[in-house]
Amino acid sequence: FVTTQGSFGTRTLTYLIYQRVLESQNVGLGSAGGIYAIILANIVAIFLMRIVGKNLDA
Repeated sequence: FVTTQGSFGTRTLTYLIYQRVLESQNVGLGSAGGIYAIILANIVAIFLMRIVGKNLDA
C-alpha cells in the first residue's frame, strides 16, 4: 500500500470505504460499502461454519 497508494488492484474493501467517506465526502457510498462488507463477512462465516461442522460430525 505504501508504494502504490492502493492503485493497480491492491485496494482493499476497508480502504475503499475509508477513501469514499473521508477523502471524497461520499458518506452514502461509504455506508453501502460497510453494509456490503458485513454481508460478505457473514456469508464467509456461514460457509466456514458448515465446513467445520461437517468435519466435526465425521
